[in-house]
Order: sequence, then structure tokens, then C-alpha cells
Amino acid sequence: VERKVVRVVTPGTLTDSDLLPEKAERPLLAVCTVPNRKQVTTGLAWLSLASGALKLMEFTADSKTAALRLVQELERIAPAEVLRADANGADMFEETSIGHNQRVPEWHFEVVHGHKALLDQLGVSTLSGFGADGLGAAFGAAGALLRYAQSTQGRGLQHVKSLAVEIGRAHV
Repeated sequence: VERKVVRVVTPGTLTDSDLLPEKAERPLLAVCTVPNRKQVTTGLAWLSLASGALKLMEFTADSKTAALRLVQELERIAPAEVLRADANGADMFEETSIGHNQRVPEWHFEVVHGHKALLDQLGVSTLSGFGADGLGAAFGAAGALLRYAQSTQGRGLQHVKSLAVEIGRAHV
């Protein structure tokens, strides 16, 4: 009998309804930050593997305001697991104990690859219909999120076929 790892279960990839809290999502979330002169653009992508709900948001602010906003958004979303790039300074994450922090290689957050990964996952040629035009860091977060979710599940994410972009939260 061949033995191999079929699936890796982490706090953010738990899908067993018996182990999940009732009526509460425990999403897997990825954070991508892109510095721009005096400001930083922070992109968030989160996925509930149980329901297949994928969401994106992005905001731009000075580094102090962005760190505070990140803490607020993490408290609101309440992820079970947070993916962040190895190179991200711990300073943005020290103020919160929300979710299990998982470091992944920085190249997983490449914006162009993330955009392509979203197009492939959703089976579309453009993200305009989802209201995702003009995003950057959020695409990087989505790319890392999808890569991590697919690698832990040991299979594709066929049930993830929709995307919600939080509108009206773009800039601080």
C-alpha cells in the first residue's frame, strides 16, 4: 500500500464542519504590502475553504496608519490563519494575536502571478466584472493565498468560483 500525505490541515484550512464553530467562518487570510514613497499599500485576500468564499480588499496609507488599519481589519475578519511574507517586518503583526501567523516565501506574493492565479481560478479573462480593476497588493495576497490553499489541500479548489471585492474601503 502506497502511503503519502493527502492533505495538510492548518487552522485556516480546516473544513470539517464538526470541528468548525457554528455559524462562524474561520478564513485563511494573506497580507501583501507594497511600499510607495511615503505610503504603503496593503492588500488582503481571505478565503473560507468550507464555503469557497474568496474576498479581496486593499488600502493605502502612511506606514503607521496602515499598521493600525491592518489590526482593525484583522479583528473584523477574524482569520484562523494569516499568511505573510518572510521579509515583512514583524512590527505590523506584533500588535495583534489574531490568527496563527504563517510565514511563506516573499516571491509567493508577486502581484503579476497573483493576478494570473485569480484569472485561472475563476476561469475568466478579466477581473473587471468583479470590480477588481486597479488592485495590486490584493492580487499579490490572493496569489499567495491560492498557492498555499492548493498545496495544503493536495488538490485544486474547484469550489472557489466567485470573488467579492470590498468596495468603499480603498483608501484611508
